[in-house]
Amino acid sequence: MEVNFNDTVKKVIQIADEYFTKGDVSPINLVRESGYISFREQINEEQLKEALKNSPHLIEQWLSWSDSKPVPDTWRFYQKDDGSYQVWHSSEKKDSEGFITSDKFQACAGFIKRELENFTLLP
Repeated sequence: MEVNFNDTVKKVIQIADEYFTKGDVSPINLVRESGYISFREQINEEQLKEALKNSPHLIEQWLSWSDSKPVPDTWRFYQKDDGSYQVWHSSEKKDSEGFITSDKFQACAGFIKRELENFTLLP
């Protein structure tokens, strides 16, 4: 079966939703099943951002995904009190490598790309 790039982008932005809907499922398996690894070099934040504009409800799922992660050394995605969105890498050493924006689509896309890149490092 041939994997379609546009379908893969759509599947990628739905990973968090599937994680909460399916329940007992491994995040790494969802990343693999989405096809992201095959297209990781081609998929960029702008493409994810445009796909999220067609499914803005998924942003809440990604915020929940970030909030539900128990590990300290990971990417985080958070809506601040002033309404802006922050994406950063939280580690035991320091919080770094992030950005703040009022564009929820850009923030979510940036988080997704960084989060999934971490999964490509796993065996």
